Amino acid sequence: MTQEEIQWFEKLNRLPLHKKVAISPKTVDKYVEKLLVGLDVEYEPEIIPVRVEPNAKLRSCYYNVEEKVKRDGGKIFYGWAIWQSHYLCEAEHHAVWENKDGDIVCITPREVQADEIMFVPDSSRVYEGVSISNVGFNICGSPLIDDFIKLRYAVCKLYKFGTRKDADIVVFPKCVSDAVNEINELSGCIEVFFLLGNKPASYCYCKSSKPYRQCHGKDIDMRIEYCIDKVKKTLAEYSG
Repeated sequence: MTQEEIQWFEKLNRLPLHKKVAISPKTVDKYVEKLLVGLDVEYEPEIIPVRVEPNAKLRSCYYNVEEKVKRDGGKIFYGWAIWQSHYLCEAEHHAVWENKDGDIVCITPREVQADEIMFVPDSSRVYEGVSISNVGFNICGSPLIDDFIKLRYAVCKLYKFGTRKDADIVVFPKCVSDAVNEINELSGCIEVFFLLGNKPASYCYCKSSKPYRQCHGKDIDMRIEYCIDKVKKTLAEYSG
């Protein structure tokens, strides 16, 4: 890590926790209502308890619940976990455990643990080994977050070209892995750039002496489309 990157992350670490971390809301506000319209789900959200299962893997909800069902019965229950920060409201496809009495519990750990989460049941979207994209939107109005969301969703599209080996590992062809790493790096830089108070007119984080919108923020849609098309063409050539 360069000295400049170290200084960036030191600044980031000094930010209040609520500026950096998404939490699960306790009530349905206007942002959650808008998110529910986008999800087009049949059921209303509910607050469910979190009781992390011993040896459960971080962010591996599908695997964790499958293992729990093998041990203790019950069944897997699909839906969406709702998360909200000061700049993003998002639904993450999620699996929880339903016990024999019909109660549902989240058993999967996260980096910042909570005692309960907002969960929206959705039996129409079932995990079958292919990643299901998050659904979310910008709640702060910054174009930087619009770019961040586009890049996050591009990674979700690329994950569909991978094969899950186990709970921790998704195997990608090299062209996909390179594209995922490139887009993840770009989205991470944009998020940190925003969190440190920058705007599209601020000098780009790459120190090019150009505004972000004329540098790394220029033609984001075209760059994403080009990246995904390039992956598709490369995979078609190898399979042909």
